[in-house]
Amino acid sequence: MTTLSGKIVWLAMRHPEPDSERAAEVVGVFSTEEKAAAACTEWNRFIGPLEMDTAAPDTEWPGAYYPMARAQETHTSADVGP
Repeated sequence: MTTLSGKIVWLAMRHPEPDSERAAEVVGVFSTEEKAAAACTEWNRFIGPLEMDTAAPDTEWPGAYYPMARAQETHTSADVGP
């Protein structure tokens, strides 16, 4: 039997609307950062790495980010020139 203990997976999450009392929702669990980022088709979706058999952090999540915002930052900085 194969175990995934110690393997890093990427969670894609949907952040609720600001006025909502709902918690963040799981969009999917992915084997790569690229696949998780591809699932983020809306601005309120974010991804983060998580080791299998490990609880997600309650506060700061190292490595978590909003792919659409990062893509916008990269695109904007690439457009800036002398």
